[in-house]
Amino acid sequence: MSPTLRTTDATPHSLVPLVRHCPLCQCAMGYSLVRIEFEPAVDDLLPNDFSVVLCAHCQFCFDDISVSQPLIDQYYQGLEKYAHAQTGGSGGSEPIDLKRWERITSLLSPYLKPSSRILDLGSGKGGLLRTLRQLGYPHVVAVEPSASCRAVLAQQDIPAYADMEDALAHGEQFDCILCCQVLEHIYDLAGFMQKMKSLCRPGALLYADVPDASCYVLNSVAAYYYFDREHINHFTQASLQRLCAIPQSAWSLLSFAHYEETAIAEGKKNHGLSILCSAAPLLSPATHADDPDAGSLIDYCQHSSQADDYSALSDIRAEAVFLWGLGYYVRRLLRKGVFKHLPVKGIIDRDKGDQGRTFAGLPIYSQTFLSTYPQSQSCVIITSVLYADAIRHSLLSSGYTGAILDITKGSVHHA
Repeated sequence: MSPTLRTTDATPHSLVPLVRHCPLCQCAMGYSLVRIEFEPAVDDLLPNDFSVVLCAHCQFCFDDISVSQPLIDQYYQGLEKYAHAQTGGSGGSEPIDLKRWERITSLLSPYLKPSSRILDLGSGKGGLLRTLRQLGYPHVVAVEPSASCRAVLAQQDIPAYADMEDALAHGEQFDCILCCQVLEHIYDLAGFMQKMKSLCRPGALLYADVPDASCYVLNSVAAYYYFDREHINHFTQASLQRLCAIPQSAWSLLSFAHYEETAIAEGKKNHGLSILCSAAPLLSPATHADDPDAGSLIDYCQHSSQADDYSALSDIRAEAVFLWGLGYYVRRLLRKGVFKHLPVKGIIDRDKGDQGRTFAGLPIYSQTFLSTYPQSQSCVIITSVLYADAIRHSLLSSGYTGAILDITKGSVHHA
């Protein structure tokens, strides 16, 4: 029986046929929560528009996006941002990363031996594997699609495969598989879980963690921020447990936990879900009860709809406006047309690979370009969500004297 969803005061959630069938139960119908559209880039591999839906059968929340797993794999193979030292949450050694590694290794250590072979899927720069080696577990291997990240791993003498198929072709088998902040990116979840199990020795462990979608509304930093085209699955406790009980590749649950971490965005927390399983035969079958946390995704969409208000832009009187930050958030706002009445002259971004290029007809500059305009007549709109405070500090410390608007906070200030 399909669940009954709460509706907003104005618009009911439509029951629609899905392009992407539910990754957990293969249901072909879902409730549409919101339509997301991004300004396209010239070299885009992934679609720029999709609906966020709840499965009509199991209430799993996911992006109904018209794409394939091979195309997603190709996208991540060419992605360089996770190899950058300044990119947090990608296998680095920043304090926030080290706390994460401590939490994970303390959970795993009772089950590991010095001889255990450990595989980290989507290892990024390899921070978790480095930590495990330091703790006396030398037999570590990575699967990492990004060629840039694999180059970083090679510098640390960490063996790395481009994908699980490559590892399987080399006859690899492991005692423990780590899957940290990866499952939310996977299109074919059932196939992914099956491949992981094929790499396991009898009784092997699986540790996985994901963002807790039931906490999106608690951690809201900007309207629809968590619907970004890369995170295409939005897990709750019920849906993560259901994933690990998919009949074709079921795992036995050993432990489940909610965790909280300090976020990059000031004053915010990252809430996540972690699960520890054994590749032994399944002890508890999957259930199909309604997801008690599905309503929190509806709440988040309602909250985002209210926050998607940019009336503060009408207070800008500058002759030259610059957008600082070229991520999915500003791409959605560009597609929405919120800046069309402003004299936007360009985009500021610290990624040197983008500087000198254009996006949506706007040139991309480094921060130094701001000095070429009379600052008293200019305004910088901070469109980076996570690094807004660091950008403001950079502007003020450089002597910038023009107006500054943090678009997620909605008020114009003069330096």
